[in-house]
Amino acid sequence: MIALLLGSAALILLSAFSGPLGRRGVTSAIAFVVSGLILGLALGDQLGISLETHSVLRVAELALVFLLFNDAARLDLGALRRSPGWPARLLGLGLPLTLLLGFAAGVVLLPSLSSFFSRPCCAPPTPPWATG
Repeated sequence: MIALLLGSAALILLSAFSGPLGRRGVTSAIAFVVSGLILGLALGDQLGISLETHSVLRVAELALVFLLFNDAARLDLGALRRSPGWPARLLGLGLPLTLLLGFAAGVVLLPSLSSFFSRPCCAPPTPPWATG
């Protein structure tokens, strides 16, 4: 109950100060992450929320859906068509580098799973008629 009350208070505070925060580049996602971090560090186990529950997973998924939809709705497609430089660099260079660096970090941090990660991407699929 206290978690719901504190979350509502954070929502009311964000609503009250969204104008000045928005002018400084603070989005609602940043504000909620910071407020969750502060509340989590300050109250810890007193909130009575277990992060390993199915409902927490659903809330996190819904929050991600709303965040991505909100960002996509505010996208200026005209400006994107006039100046495709940044998106092209992000998709053409940034995305593959992020995937490769993430894979490398996974191999370094989880060496016991490195063969598990590399097998599917390197082995060709076996057709169903070849097994038997």
